Amino acid sequence: MIKILLIDDDSDVAEMFGEALTTAGFSVEIFTEGLAALNSCVTCRYALVIADINMPDIDGASLLKMIRAQRPNMPYIFFSGQGAPRNSEIIQEADGFVLKIDGPKKLIGTVIRVLVHNGVDAGTSQTCAAV
Repeated sequence: MIKILLIDDDSDVAEMFGEALTTAGFSVEIFTEGLAALNSCVTCRYALVIADINMPDIDGASLLKMIRAQRPNMPYIFFSGQGAPRNSEIIQEADGFVLKIDGPKKLIGTVIRVLVHNGVDAGTSQTCAAV
């Protein structure tokens, strides 16, 4: 089963999208704090990370940089309720971008597209073990 890390500071939103991903056949671990998720990402094996851009403890762009410092090929999708950030370079560094208003189907489609594009395991041993 493909393991996904979902990070959103709004627990209701995280649960709703996490449930949709689980129903679609993914194993989902949810965090509402970016720094706690970062610690988990270092010790656990995920095939993909989905993170809110705006969180109180750490923003999604900083989180992406920290995760990629540890796991350079980790597929990463930005997830936002406020639209695309002004700095489009942030989005270009990720593998995907989904607006929360577009709903679970859009997120699931983007997850599948990113996983397929990255060969599911993105060439890294930690994601090979997650599949």
